[in-house]
Amino acid sequence: MKSLAPLLAFLFSAGSRIHAASLSTGTALMDFDRTAWDALAAEIGLPTPVLTLDSFFDADGATARNYNQILRDPSTNAIYTGQVYRMNGSTVTNLEGRTSQPTTFFFTPGNPSQHTGAIGLAGIARFAVSGGGSLLYGDYTLQYDAARIARGGTGWYLKGNIPPVAPAFDLLQVALEETASTLRLTGDLAVTFELAHFLYSTPADALRVVGTFEFTAGIAGVATPPALREFRVVDGSLILLGTGSPGGSYTLETATNLELPALSWSPAVTGTFDALGNSSNSLPVLPADSVRWFRLQQP
Repeated sequence: MKSLAPLLAFLFSAGSRIHAASLSTGTALMDFDRTAWDALAAEIGLPTPVLTLDSFFDADGATARNYNQILRDPSTNAIYTGQVYRMNGSTVTNLEGRTSQPTTFFFTPGNPSQHTGAIGLAGIARFAVSGGGSLLYGDYTLQYDAARIARGGTGWYLKGNIPPVAPAFDLLQVALEETASTLRLTGDLAVTFELAHFLYSTPADALRVVGTFEFTAGIAGVATPPALREFRVVDGSLILLGTGSPGGSYTLETATNLELPALSWSPAVTGTFDALGNSSNSLPVLPADSVRWFRLQQP
């Protein structure tokens, strides 16, 4: 504690985030069970099989096409097994009508279910619908939501971002393997409650296993947790010096009571750490404050 006036003190708290690891290059492999797909949506009343794989566009093929081209280009590469979906980077460029998603995934080492963001996967499978038309499966994000356990899943699932946006496959029998340099997740692809009830209108298909899934990626490293390192008082202003992940965004939060819940802290400044991971902010000294706490947070 550093006294600045008889009843004025400024106390500092480092950001409360746990070290977070990110991913480097990665791929997902899907093997669809054709027999299972041929039986899917059989109760809808259309000639079976209702869904037949018509084309598979890998990452390069999907990225090079707009939505209409994905939907209408001649059939190609209709493979049920060995479909490779490449992990997207932190930014993506979409042609007209496309919905590929970036990878924004940061996780707690040793517990990947504790994470923020999602893993974007590039690739699209086009299925012909009996009686006419097509359904597109792809532009996935791999993510975790504990609420899906109530639907019979494990929490891990693939969200399809092609409208209508919805969870496409729950992952069952999930196995996670983490080393110092890689993350691997495997599981069975099961039709979600949402697709079975609202897209196919065949509730009996919910959690029907239609293939297997394997995702492998390198671990890029552990992000530097944000922290306030030093303060100075210059000409009636409080200078706060901090450190964090180089180039990362941050919020400087403040409160007068350390016991306040996290959501009750007020943002004072938002900014970006420089290339060396340093930050510097100047705030006015408020004589009315007896004690004030500060902390750095990163998303």
